[in-house]
Amino acid sequence: MNAPERPDESEVFVQLVQGLGPAPAGVCSRMYAGGTPCGAAAVWHVIWDHDLNNGALCPRHGRLTRRRHVYAGMHPYAPACANHGLWQPEQDHCTPQPEGEHP
Repeated sequence: MNAPERPDESEVFVQLVQGLGPAPAGVCSRMYAGGTPCGAAAVWHVIWDHDLNNGALCPRHGRLTRRRHVYAGMHPYAPACANHGLWQPEQDHCTPQPEGEHP
């Protein structure tokens, strides 16, 4: 089985789905017409705004996001992103929260 295609940083972008919150770990949060989720494996974590609305994106929806949307940050999807990580805007990545500080 081949690893999913990982687009380079200059190709990535995503569509925000208002009000649905963050995507489940590792699943693309892009919604198709009619409310059907993409559901493909996520390789990107997008931070939509400084209120930390965020989601996960597959390679295809990452490319679309880069071309069509405004967002605060986008970086490779990692374990810290899915495990109550803290977004570090200066470096555009998530870091694990200290033990006992999860929401």
